Parts: sequence; structure tokens; C-alpha cells
Amino acid sequence: MRYFAFSLARELGMTVRVLLSTIDSRELSEWIAYFRLEKRRSEERKKPSPEQLAEKLKVAFGGLDSGVSRPTHGRNRGKRSAPQK
Repeated sequence: MRYFAFSLARELGMTVRVLLSTIDSRELSEWIAYFRLEKRRSEERKKPSPEQLAEKLKVAFGGLDSGVSRPTHGRNRGKRSAPQK
């Protein structure tokens, strides 16, 4: 709780002594809850939406369903294809 009081005092631009003399424990608890919610909301905003995730997957695996051949990354190394007639 003391660490949070220092963080909140810094955020509000006051000393810890001034902060603790002007708010009660209930308000301090509400500030703690507020910052927890803000942190959670911030983390949620960072997560891609299902639509964004689908778009990233399309970009990453774009050629798989369109008939476009992709490099084999050396898996066919050393194998020769049959001569074409």
C-alpha cells in the first residue's frame, strides 16, 4: 500500500505526507482499484481483435489457398525432376 501511495503522490504532484493527510483509506482503495482497471484496459487494447488476428494470418500464410506455390526451403534439395517432353 505504501508503494502505491508513492506512485499516486507522484502522479498527482504532491508528497506522500500531503496525499495521506488529504484522503482516507477508502479513497486510497478506490484509487488502487482505478489503476488496476486502467492497467487491464490498457492490456486489452494491446491484444489484437479476432479480425486483426485473421488478417495477420492471411498475410503470413497468404499463398496457401490461392494456388501460388511457396518455396520448399530446401526440402527437395538434391532431387531432380523428370525431364519434360
